[in-house]
Amino acid sequence: MYTLIQHIEYLMMRYDCVVVPGWGALVAQYSESFYNPSAGVVERPRRSLGFNADVDHNDGLLAQSIVRREGVDYESALRMIAEGVAVYKRQLADGYEVPLGRLGFFHSNEGRAEFIPFYHEMMVDNYFGLRSVSFRPLEEALPEEPVLPKPTPRIFSRRVWKVAASVAALIGLSVLLTTPITVNHNQNLAGLNLPEMKTAAAVHAPVDWSDFEADLAVGLPTYELRTVARPAAVEPENGLLLDDGGANLLIIASLSSQRQAEGYIAEHPDLGAHMRVQQSGPKLFHVYVARSGDYNRLLGIRSTLPARYAQSWILEK
Repeated sequence: MYTLIQHIEYLMMRYDCVVVPGWGALVAQYSESFYNPSAGVVERPRRSLGFNADVDHNDGLLAQSIVRREGVDYESALRMIAEGVAVYKRQLADGYEVPLGRLGFFHSNEGRAEFIPFYHEMMVDNYFGLRSVSFRPLEEALPEEPVLPKPTPRIFSRRVWKVAASVAALIGLSVLLTTPITVNHNQNLAGLNLPEMKTAAAVHAPVDWSDFEADLAVGLPTYELRTVARPAAVEPENGLLLDDGGANLLIIASLSSQRQAEGYIAEHPDLGAHMRVQQSGPKLFHVYVARSGDYNRLLGIRSTLPARYAQSWILEK
């Protein structure tokens, strides 16, 4: 009975549909990210579980898992499933709930099995690590509109300015008309006296720029090219890149067993001496290289890691 629950939990972590023959199918349902205006939050995408009692055919997935894990033949695996389903139905008929491990539980609703899922990120959520983001409304983020001063009333109207411009134009015209113009009547209008021709300036020989360029080159400053060294990586502390006893972890990889985590460390000798393993669940092992309570310090260490660890992330607690 308990073995059957373990297999269902294991398969739901890896597949979106697990059929229990004679009982129904557990189905993963995905919801996209959306904005919640009442809370001012952009909700992260989620993966939740549902149950369909009408899909109860044997697709072989659950039976094959029991064959591999328990070391029995296929017929024995089907018999174990049938016995477990019989116990489930008898419990519901007697008015009891049927627990399904950390996934949720079943109860009877008008003679039909109804599934109530638990919210457990490490078991049913492929988006583990993503967070919802809060946003302030735009009208709250913008500063208040400034109060503009009232315009000063005009002392002179537009009509007064037009009259003043007309008077100024009349005064200027009268001055122009009353000013005498002197005429020179002694000009030699018909004369053929030509102005004296000036001698063209002598053409100098072309300038030889070779000496000038040589003198200019002597006075040019010289520059020395230097290579700028890259900043040194963060020095290890206590065998790790950083460990000040904080709760936040700089995670390199997440694996489902201790043996897989140790194998990952052995396959990455460049940081293997700094890697440590922390178990965060029955099937979740984090490989990390730094621990600190300062989130920004972990971001700085992450930027110095080799390019092959670009997918590393920080787990906040």
